[in-house]
Amino acid sequence: MQDRHSERIPTRFMGRYRTPRGFECAVEIDDLSLGGCRVDDLRGGLMLGEYVNITLGDAGPFVAEVAWRQSTRVGLQFTRPLPARIVKHLTGVDVTLKASPPPEPPSGPFSSSSAPGAAPASRGTRRFV
Repeated sequence: MQDRHSERIPTRFMGRYRTPRGFECAVEIDDLSLGGCRVDDLRGGLMLGEYVNITLGDAGPFVAEVAWRQSTRVGLQFTRPLPARIVKHLTGVDVTLKASPPPEPPSGPFSSSSAPGAAPASRGTRRFV
């Protein structure tokens, strides 16, 4: 499952996309986040992996990649996160990026330490766990 870095906001407004092939179509925006949106593509013009320009209401265009497709429902991932002010303008909701959790410390036989309180291995010896 994909790690989401901002909340999804349910919406119901119209947008418009344009493909590199020149195909243009109106779509309904079903949800919106800083990182992407879900649209209802009844005409079927969005192809998986394709980059499109999408206008969201009166904002844009923004560049997005078609990340997934299930029947007429399509997930678009923006190449750059939307500014929070744009999301607020379109939805009325204040959003922020979630902080990424700190990385886990390394563990296992090749980490710099083993169990808590264990004495460090002496130089020149190898420890295998």
